[in-house]
Amino acid sequence: VMSSYAMCVRYDGVEVDDTHCDAVTRPEPVHEFCAGRECQPRWETSSWSECSRTCGEGYQFRIVRCWKMISPGFDSSVYNDLCEAADITRPDEKKICRNPACGPQWEMSEWSE
Repeated sequence: VMSSYAMCVRYDGVEVDDTHCDAVTRPEPVHEFCAGRECQPRWETSSWSECSRTCGEGYQFRIVRCWKMISPGFDSSVYNDLCEAADITRPDEKKICRNPACGPQWEMSEWSE
């Protein structure tokens, strides 16, 4: 059985305590049965980061890694080449996010003489 569990991951890909993520939106574990054959590699993703801008258009990022069952009960991150060779579509690592337009803001004038 191959299983995938949700991890709470910071914007830079570092796993943090589950209390930092919203428990209501946590995905359920996913299980895949290999039935006597070698489990295929798969892409796994972290959660999307917050938008890079608080207003207007920005970007969200996430970590994408290739994983494979090495032995029953033991999954490991492996070289991306394995997922690419298996012709598995790689999920996006970056997407556009749009927040309400930015309002007026203060800027400094040129120096007076």
